[in-house]
Amino acid sequence: MPGPLTQSQVSQFERDGFLPVEGLLSNDELERFRESAAQAQARRLQVVAERSAPVDRAKRSLKLALRAAIGDGVVDRVRTLIPRLLGAQVGRQLVAEGAWGFEGTNQSPSDPFYARVYLQVFGLAREDERLRSCALDPRLGQIAAQLLSVDAVRLYHDQALTKRPGDHYTAWHLDAPFWSFSSSRALTMWIALDDVTPESGCLSYLPGTHLTASYDRKAQISKQFDALLDLYPKWRALTPVQVPCRAGTIVFHHGLTAHSAGPNTTARDRRAFACSFMADGVTFNGQRDVMSLSEFHRMRVGDRLDDDARYPLVWSAR
Repeated sequence: MPGPLTQSQVSQFERDGFLPVEGLLSNDELERFRESAAQAQARRLQVVAERSAPVDRAKRSLKLALRAAIGDGVVDRVRTLIPRLLGAQVGRQLVAEGAWGFEGTNQSPSDPFYARVYLQVFGLAREDERLRSCALDPRLGQIAAQLLSVDAVRLYHDQALTKRPGDHYTAWHLDAPFWSFSSSRALTMWIALDDVTPESGCLSYLPGTHLTASYDRKAQISKQFDALLDLYPKWRALTPVQVPCRAGTIVFHHGLTAHSAGPNTTARDRRAFACSFMADGVTFNGQRDVMSLSEFHRMRVGDRLDDDARYPLVWSAR
């Protein structure tokens, strides 16, 4: 499909599953998006803090009462057992819904390691006009459509990602198996808001993994850096490609391309804004991912994800 990119760039994406592109944003746009992402993250975290305060007080009171009634040892064993029974993903779903007062962030006490992989805040484009203009920029949407060989794309979700000084590595993972649809016509657009180096935690990719990955094998971002490679042992023979880049660079990667990032060992934040795009017409697969509970309960497997308010059309050639 014709578009802003060269055929060589499209072929590179189709072969490797990722493509860094420079020069798509002006300096003014980059500065606006950088400022907006920081402000929107701060506003969300302030709301989180205000809403979580009464929950925290209630939890402390309950913990003290339980300890008085049944003893410290039993309380600690129950606290350890629940994540084992429910799994980390359930805890993260509670976070997304706000059951812990941590709406749309990964800053949950139920998964302290993940909370220090990066500061992750979802859905800021719905709250901030300038970030919305970035997520819904038809220029960028057309590039996504060109790389996916489709004639229309919708925004699935957006997120601000800040890897703070001292934050952990990001384990090898795939994006698409966690999403609420299963389609090879989907990608993530990762915008570097700062210069990104190996020391600050630049992205690394395993080239071509999107060609052999599947939706039924997935690994959480966890302490085990290479858990995904246990599921795909042949990938251990691949050579990872690091992608350090200047601020303003946009890295597009396929939803099934394996990627990771190192820890941030510098004294400054590594900030990024990411949007995931999907071909118009994809359907619900039964996974909740970042859906609200109300939306999740309304959906039926096979329903199209085409609500313009929730999944806006970014670009169409129709």
